[in-house]
Amino acid sequence: GGAPLARADYEARLAAYDERLAALRAQEEEAQAAYIACEAEREQYASSGGWLASEASLARYRALAETIAPARDLGLAGGEAAWYARVQQYLDGAITADAFVAELESSLQMMAQEGY
Repeated sequence: GGAPLARADYEARLAAYDERLAALRAQEEEAQAAYIACEAEREQYASSGGWLASEASLARYRALAETIAPARDLGLAGGEAAWYARVQQYLDGAITADAFVAELESSLQMMAQEGY
């Protein structure tokens, strides 16, 4: 009888199998973690009962709403509409950023001096 014939790539192929098994094990662990996270998200979503606002959150809002007041006039020279117009002029390139900032700083300084 002759000597057995060995595979030249035997060790390399075993190592390749081991690497593949390790990669699959890592994927399995990642999939398990993703499954657990998704399950928790689903439970949280399901607990909303399909409502955008819960009865408790509405009750908190109603309690806070009693103390909410409209914002007082911020003292914007020329009114709010004029300021929106200036912003649009800047966005359209009709005035430079420097000019817009200078105008804003001037108004804010006046507001500070007036106690706003």
